[in-house]
Amino acid sequence: PVLATLGGFGSLTTAADKFEIKNNGVLSVIGGFGQLATVGGNLKFEANSVLTGIGGFGTLVTVGDNLEVKDHPLLMNMNALFTIDVVVDDFKIQNNGFLPTVGQAEALRDAVGVSDIGGTITITGNGPG
Repeated sequence: PVLATLGGFGSLTTAADKFEIKNNGVLSVIGGFGQLATVGGNLKFEANSVLTGIGGFGTLVTVGDNLEVKDHPLLMNMNALFTIDVVVDDFKIQNNGFLPTVGQAEALRDAVGVSDIGGTITITGNGPG
């Protein structure tokens, strides 16, 4: 379903499998996951056409498979993901036209730490800066 807002997840601490928010044309900001510490599988944000920010993940430290943020034409920040310490497999930040490459995509990679990313690192098609 297409959702304009997300809420009611303030007590969620673990997503045992994948956590994906994708193909939503009205969701502009993601938030409300302040206690989520672990995603057991993929963490994927994909093709949310009006998404401008990823927030509300202040305690997230472990992604058990791939981390993917891709195909958001308006995304400008993903500051809430900077708490992640481990990405078990691939790290992909792709095709986010307004997302600063150095200030956000590469900064997130560096915050996680290249040695704590178990798979391929792909940063491409993002904005300048």
